[in-house]
Amino acid sequence: MSKKLQGNGLFESSRMMLFEHRDALIARQQQPHPASYTSRRGLDEQHREEIAARLGAALSHGSPIRLTVADYPDNRIIEGIITRYDAAGRRIRLNDEHWVRLENIIDMEE
Repeated sequence: MSKKLQGNGLFESSRMMLFEHRDALIARQQQPHPASYTSRRGLDEQHREEIAARLGAALSHGSPIRLTVADYPDNRIIEGIITRYDAAGRRIRLNDEHWVRLENIIDMEE
């Protein structure tokens, strides 16, 4: 049996990466995380539960809200009324225009 067919089969000898791909991978690993990434990860569980409760109240009452949403490279503010709630996708829809994932919400004002 040839050495090429041992171990991982035919693909054992074909593991390679182009220089351009390697350089792009190294450059991506050296980039700092965006501010929005670190700010949304820094939320404690109590703050997340408070936002979820306030979102539920705004949905049931149809009241307008103002969300601060983590977005690359900066945070953005979206205002409107919650028109849909997707529990499976863990997201809400504002003004039938914007889908917002719940884990990206940093703050909420009513």
